Amino acid sequence: MVNQVSNPILPFGIAPTSADRRVNSAVEIASLKVAEKLKIPFVLNLLSSITIEEAAEISPNASKWLEIYPFKDHRITEVLVQKVEKSNFSGIMVSTNESETSFFPSIEGIEMGYKPAVIHDLLELGLLKSNSSEKIYDRDSNEFWSYTKWLTGIAKHPIILKGNFNECDVIRAVESQISGFCLTDPSFQEIKAMQASIGKQTPLIVSGDVICEKLSAEYLKHGVDLVLIERATQWGFTINRQRGIEDVVRLYENAIK
Repeated sequence: MVNQVSNPILPFGIAPTSADRRVNSAVEIASLKVAEKLKIPFVLNLLSSITIEEAAEISPNASKWLEIYPFKDHRITEVLVQKVEKSNFSGIMVSTNESETSFFPSIEGIEMGYKPAVIHDLLELGLLKSNSSEKIYDRDSNEFWSYTKWLTGIAKHPIILKGNFNECDVIRAVESQISGFCLTDPSFQEIKAMQASIGKQTPLIVSGDVICEKLSAEYLKHGVDLVLIERATQWGFTINRQRGIEDVVRLYENAIK
């Protein structure tokens, strides 16, 4: 499983969009093409400005993951899983970080013409209500862990949990046959504790909005399998578009040489 999520030569992924950091389609398309060229994962978020199908068409050979949320309406997840399978994605990441009120501010008429493409698809299918956030499971609830078991049962792809987890969470995740974990802005102590709980065979990923190349190198020295490059991709695009994003990834690569 480690080899499925991480390129051992270039242990990075690109995740330009999140619930609190949105970019336009040009940034995402350029990021996706860089990910395909460098053979590293690209993470598509529900608030991304390109659809699942568009991502598959733009870069059919890229390792693409979809970041979703644990919706109480299982029909939403079912549709997303079907789309992922048809579009040859590599995995699904379930985020437990965001509160249910933070997802889709102003779905209609989003400022500056931003279009959350995946959300728009779900709206057209009648699975989301305009201008309201859908209810999601609280990670501390039994229902959430029932959801993860259900999800791993219907999905053919690896399922990765994103957030910050305690030992009890890890036990329940293993019971749910979760394939890996993504920690958000963890301390080195948290990484060590997580590694002790999950062992070496379970992939450990780190994400964070402003993880610099030096910190990413430290994470990798501490045994993390993959670091997601997030806001820095936007900076790279601003400087030199697609080439700028590739330069950012190379900057991170140079920090581990």
